[in-house]
Amino acid sequence: MKLDNPTRVRIGMTGVFNGRTYRVKGRSVVGIVEGGVIYSWNEFNMVADGGEFATLVYEETQDGRHWRWFELFEPQTSITAREAALKRADDVVVIDSVAIHVTRVDHSRVYHVEGEPPEGEHSGSVADYFNAEAGGGLYVVSWTGDEVEFYRGTNLSNGMVASAFNLRGAELFKFNIAGGGRFLSPASLKAVFIAAMAVGLVVLIGHSYHSSVRPPATRHFAAPSTSLAVGSTGHLNAIDYRVVSHAVAQIAEVGSSFDRHEFRLQDESGNPALLIYCSKPNAKDWTFFTPLQADNSLTPPQAGNVRLGQIVKMGEESAPVTEQFRETIVRVESPENGSDVQDGAVFYGFAARTNADLFLVRWNTATIELMHGRQLRLEEMKGAFPGIADR
Repeated sequence: MKLDNPTRVRIGMTGVFNGRTYRVKGRSVVGIVEGGVIYSWNEFNMVADGGEFATLVYEETQDGRHWRWFELFEPQTSITAREAALKRADDVVVIDSVAIHVTRVDHSRVYHVEGEPPEGEHSGSVADYFNAEAGGGLYVVSWTGDEVEFYRGTNLSNGMVASAFNLRGAELFKFNIAGGGRFLSPASLKAVFIAAMAVGLVVLIGHSYHSSVRPPATRHFAAPSTSLAVGSTGHLNAIDYRVVSHAVAQIAEVGSSFDRHEFRLQDESGNPALLIYCSKPNAKDWTFFTPLQADNSLTPPQAGNVRLGQIVKMGEESAPVTEQFRETIVRVESPENGSDVQDGAVFYGFAARTNADLFLVRWNTATIELMHGRQLRLEEMKGAFPGIADR
């Protein structure tokens, strides 16, 4: 078992995750024993400017390097330590109206600590835990004695971690060479969601997580070309629009990333709208959005706490969250210099939908954008913007 830090992440570094700035306070090496062999991973204790805690987990396995992000949360409906100890793999546990499926029950040990670990954690700490999944989301429930803690997590790509720490040039190159990855979980206050072993380990605060199935490697899909150009005019929803800017955005989701085209529109009164081409990898579709005026507008911190599957109120409608993503602007084309985004800008977002309506929410630390939209048929798009290629 190696105790040295195998990554370019160092104590004292700051990074932006889910719209919040976190500082790396400490690093722990956590592991489990299986078949007489110790499987270990690294957990970075992350503390936000507002005092919130999270865990960034890194592990190396036979099929690659993996990152995961976990945050502590307080569920409205909880379970006791005694109830948690009775859970077994394949059991279903309902937390906050979400049915999560238990994938592993185990206990883990902290083998090494440097810097400032999570509260109550030290070298030799042992914790019980179980890992669970629901709708692509990761959960860890950890307990020591009668104290139970709950964590939600997500997979991060190597690029997402590098972008969060704003690595550039030589440091970015070294980061890509030295460490990066895919699926892992945190070890914050007492649990550790681990993912290590030939087929899948995950960790959460002092507790490990071992999965029997490894998620697929992260793939990237480039955006197809488009014939819509800045300056083009069109007619949608009985309103005349002009394309004022074009951006290529990289969308990072669990297990994959892809590029899409985003066209900012304006009507004759200056009111904005948004056209997105390729809402999914290899999906040559068009989606039209206009700003959503809602009395219950979310703030960036509130949006950052929304989870996959959660029902959110969007204006007069309520819809389940179907996607969560991180968006990086790769390239902006705006001859009139009227674009409100710049190359390299990073946003976080989620999408929600009903049978008839689409909702898109995007934010950074300073602003938030709520939009209501609908998919356009190719015939409708070609009729609105003459010259659109038949693709």
